[in-house]
Amino acid sequence: MSLLVVICLQIFLIRSLLKADGFWFAFCTTSIILGYDIYFVHIEQYLPKTFIWILKSWQEIILGFAIVKIWKSGIKPNVAIYILLFLSIYGICIGMINESTPIQILKGLRMYLILPFAFYLLLISGHFKNIPISNIIVPFIFFTSLSIFYSIIQDFNFVGNLKILWFYDFVNEINPIQIARFNYIREDRLRASGLFISPLIQSALLGFSCLILTLAFTIGNNYFRPRILGFLLGLHVYGLLLCRTRIGIILFTSGLILSYSHFYIPILRYWMSVALPLGLILTTILLLNFGFSHDLSALGRITQYKFLFSNFRWLGFGFGDLQTLTYFDSMYISSGLVFGILSFLYIGIPFWACYKLYRERCHYMNTSSFDSILYAATFGFCFSLLYMFAFQFTLGTPTLQIFYLLILAFLSSKPYFQKSTAF
Repeated sequence: MSLLVVICLQIFLIRSLLKADGFWFAFCTTSIILGYDIYFVHIEQYLPKTFIWILKSWQEIILGFAIVKIWKSGIKPNVAIYILLFLSIYGICIGMINESTPIQILKGLRMYLILPFAFYLLLISGHFKNIPISNIIVPFIFFTSLSIFYSIIQDFNFVGNLKILWFYDFVNEINPIQIARFNYIREDRLRASGLFISPLIQSALLGFSCLILTLAFTIGNNYFRPRILGFLLGLHVYGLLLCRTRIGIILFTSGLILSYSHFYIPILRYWMSVALPLGLILTTILLLNFGFSHDLSALGRITQYKFLFSNFRWLGFGFGDLQTLTYFDSMYISSGLVFGILSFLYIGIPFWACYKLYRERCHYMNTSSFDSILYAATFGFCFSLLYMFAFQFTLGTPTLQIFYLLILAFLSSKPYFQKSTAF
């Protein structure tokens, strides 16, 4: 069944690219991103690795199509394209110098740059004049709701044995789960991950779904029956609590502040929006550094930042080094190790993407517009993720992929193309 679903999604994704059909592009891309874990954990049990790599190549398909589109359109590369291309070549070359294997280098390139590069090329090519944001949000809410129902079943049946997890055998072969039980258990209770492999991923995505539903319930409840919205909101808040991790709650609360600020503070500036996640990062570091928390998982973040400074290389390790793939709980630390002194260019990508999203505010100020409600939720979520990037590994995860997809969707609307597409 998983194989059939993946093949169908790939076919419709390719069709959407060829037909410039934003409707199906949004649906297929969202479905691939969210279902990636559960699709491929089951598929990898009985298919050759070569075929698995082909099935996983959805990002490469988008990038290849975008490159051809740019080439045929005769669009001249701008500064952003040169930066993305330079970082890609730089990471590959340094990885080769440090004797990383070709497969590991490819994994690193795929994890760090292929998707933002592909989406940006699609954006400036003007291929999609409008990617319906509702075709991202509707399957997103549907999938997270299914994941919550499964989380409830997980939590109800959990009696201390982690073999109840649907991905236990798959993950256990890569890295024995029993060694890292703390990733799945907190105070003898399961940290429910639902249809995802990590409870942190589920928590982050449920933070976004709670944000969408809260705004819809408090501002846009004229679009849906309040009882349905209330039920969905209660379900998603409960699912968020079942994750038993802080990150989703932080994303939800900080996202609410930013979302309401979008509507009710007309003079909101970009630096003000960035100040909240940066302030939270500084506050978290100070609280941990001065002993206000005794949680070993949280304190480990400080140790990791100390490791970055003590093992920093000016040229970086490049793509492929094992400690730059899934070793550290921070995108900022990982990119610092990959690109060295040039990591500021990579770290600047999500900040620049948020800036582009911020510039669309003027088109989504009307609280009676449902697109405005979705924009406000996206605005709050994306800026709040700047905090998450400091303390969670998000590279290659649905969290970061949804981040870029949402921004692509809003920037692909017609108002964006009335402005310059320069850097």
